[in-house]
Amino acid sequence: MAIEQSTDFGYLLRKARREAGLTQEELAERAGISTRAVSDLERGINRAPRRDTLDMLAEALDLSEDQRRNWERARRMLARRTGSVTSSMDSPSTGQLPPLLSSFVGRDHEIDRVVRLLQEPGIRLLTLTGPGGVGKTRLSLAVADRVADNFPDGVWFVDLSALNDHRHVLPAIASTLNVNLSGNQPALMALIDVLVQKRVLVLLDNVEHVLKCALQIGELVRACPSITVLATSRAPLQVQGEREYPLSPLTLPDEADSEDIETVLQSEAVTLFVQRAQAVRPDFTVTGENSTVVSMICHRLDGIPLAIELAAAHIRILSPRAMLPRLEHSLSLLSGGMVDLPLRQQTLRNAIAWSYDLLPPDSQRLFHYLSVFRGGWTLESAAAVSSDEDVIEPLERLVEHSLVRVGEQPNGEPRYTMLETIREFGLEQLAGAGLEQEAHSRHGHYFLQLSETAIPAWRRFSPQDPYAQLHLERDNLRAALIWFMDHDAEAACRLSGALWRFFGLHVNASEGRHWLEVTLAQAPDLPPAVRARVVEGIATLAYMLMDRDTTRSHMEEAYSLWQEVGDCRGIAWILHGLSRLSYETGDYALAVEHCNQALVLYRELNDLVGVADCLNVLGIIADLSGDDRGTRQLYQESLDLRREVGDGFGVTQSLRNLGLIAMKDDDHVRARTLFEESMAVARTSNMQHVESEMLLHLARVALLEGDHRRAQNLLSDSIRMFHQEQVPYWVVQCLSLFARVAVLDNDPVRVASLGGAIEMITARSNVHVNPARQYLAGVEQTIVDARDQVDADTWSDAWSRGRRMSLAEAVDYAVRGGETVSN
Repeated sequence: MAIEQSTDFGYLLRKARREAGLTQEELAERAGISTRAVSDLERGINRAPRRDTLDMLAEALDLSEDQRRNWERARRMLARRTGSVTSSMDSPSTGQLPPLLSSFVGRDHEIDRVVRLLQEPGIRLLTLTGPGGVGKTRLSLAVADRVADNFPDGVWFVDLSALNDHRHVLPAIASTLNVNLSGNQPALMALIDVLVQKRVLVLLDNVEHVLKCALQIGELVRACPSITVLATSRAPLQVQGEREYPLSPLTLPDEADSEDIETVLQSEAVTLFVQRAQAVRPDFTVTGENSTVVSMICHRLDGIPLAIELAAAHIRILSPRAMLPRLEHSLSLLSGGMVDLPLRQQTLRNAIAWSYDLLPPDSQRLFHYLSVFRGGWTLESAAAVSSDEDVIEPLERLVEHSLVRVGEQPNGEPRYTMLETIREFGLEQLAGAGLEQEAHSRHGHYFLQLSETAIPAWRRFSPQDPYAQLHLERDNLRAALIWFMDHDAEAACRLSGALWRFFGLHVNASEGRHWLEVTLAQAPDLPPAVRARVVEGIATLAYMLMDRDTTRSHMEEAYSLWQEVGDCRGIAWILHGLSRLSYETGDYALAVEHCNQALVLYRELNDLVGVADCLNVLGIIADLSGDDRGTRQLYQESLDLRREVGDGFGVTQSLRNLGLIAMKDDDHVRARTLFEESMAVARTSNMQHVESEMLLHLARVALLEGDHRRAQNLLSDSIRMFHQEQVPYWVVQCLSLFARVAVLDNDPVRVASLGGAIEMITARSNVHVNPARQYLAGVEQTIVDARDQVDADTWSDAWSRGRRMSLAEAVDYAVRGGETVSN
């Protein structure tokens, strides 16, 4: 009987198609459905199409009203007589997909991926997981709409958010599908009886708070081989056969390109922000003035759609610039959602609390402590801060409930992170539990111990970077410094003093100097050893930044302090630094004296790294004194020793110095090889400052070889990195080489503008030229070469334009090859 009636409907469709003179492919194209769907309907495989599919077919075939009524009658009769689950248009209680009342932004890749997963034969229970507000429901609805034609018996949306007992889940599914539960038959058996031969997609929305239903859902899927379940949940169901698809936040704009409007608008997060902002203020647009701020807002909100929608609603009364500082405490601002949304989605705090309230007490307690971390944590640091020996089980539950995300460190170990909005909620709970002081103190002292461990480690070089873990913990280190500055001034100085080498080589010398100076200013009364380490750090970083006055004064203080403490290694380090200062002022005899004194101490300490450092400095002095043979010998001895002990930073410096000697000998191939080897070592250990300098030297080689296009590209990379590190001296050196490129390009106006910029930046930044690096100074001759090529007024105008440039404008001008900048 079912086959005969199915043929009746298929006959009507086939007859109408043939009368219209269309093939199945042509009808499918006109109707906007798949050829497979048309074929299944005509052959009776899909026995009763959805109403919207019927309407598209009728429109494509230009059916009359009478024909449409016959089609609808046949469809209804088929559904009743075969015992089919009624379609979404047949009853108000059926599973028609709820409409999306606002536009759906982005997610094309995710939609395509989930659609493909649902089409794989082995996947019949797919769970979309993610934190509250990330857009799981919207994505599931978009996916369901895309795959609807693959499920001839319907797509059914079951909202579980209002349920408070997992035992009500199967009755809710039965109610949505119009399955009669009369009598004593269990809901599971009733559903199996109806669905065992049906091809349906059941969309279960918000499963996380009724997860105990998972076993029954698993049984239903196993017993009905043609049904598919698409679930949304903050935690997976964890039953056999389940496939989990974690949903990430929306894509964010690259912070480095936040001034490029087109690039900013390509991000999903910004697109959503703009659309929702225009819903309350139609004239809102992203402009050159607000693009960076809008980008920062979306980053602060972690790309979470709900957070972005709630924030965008405030555009009615707040500009993006006024909104951004208020998002420092975003949960208080992100409220006032649409009143027809579920309560948990009307504020971001409610959305997060919904997940938090489902956690057992031990996971809630761990969540409190984990909120003090910035930028992630490891299992070891989580255990230390929470004072729990075993954090694995409660941490697993936090991951399952999408409150914590898990990734991988370069060494293969897991690393855990928390979205900033979720972390803020955790801090609120931490304070409410009275654990704030304890948690931050444990956090700070854990990272203090980690950092102080690295002090001797940097002199015990191994194939692994001793600062590799600190590089991952940069945000935690900054958070610990801030906490200590408000609560323990001595600990703040201990931490900054332990980190100055790390900041100088791996992060930013200017930032490292800032931390050292502000922590020292807050702690006038320190133990001599603690103060000595901070002062020597300021001296060394000031040397890297070419601030010789600060270097000398702080080295002299550190020398006195280390003598008071009796620390021979500290004394040797300062003597080594004083030797550098002496040869820079041309006092080579004093430089050799200081260096030999340091060399004796390092040999007594059996500190081979220190010995190699002194040999390197003696090589520089020999080079400045014109002793070419002695220079090469000392540089090579230093390199061999540094390689023997595994001193990565030292190796980069020795390779650089040998490369400079090769340049003096006009051996460009050897020089390039040595600079490239030095840069490779620097990249392996994340030594950005060294990498920046090697790029500059490689650009010089390219210029000597006549390849000024390659020089331009290398210089562009170098100057961007030096500008990011906030080192004006090296920016000036790059600009001088850019001026040489401009000479080769026969562009004297660009030479003049760069010369004016160099003059102003040098004066403004009080840049000192290191005599040992005079090979970089040559802009004067470059200017002489170009000045006579244009008239005096043109040259003067270009020079004045350069003097008006800021450091950032000068960098941009150089990189863009002289394109006009605003004045």
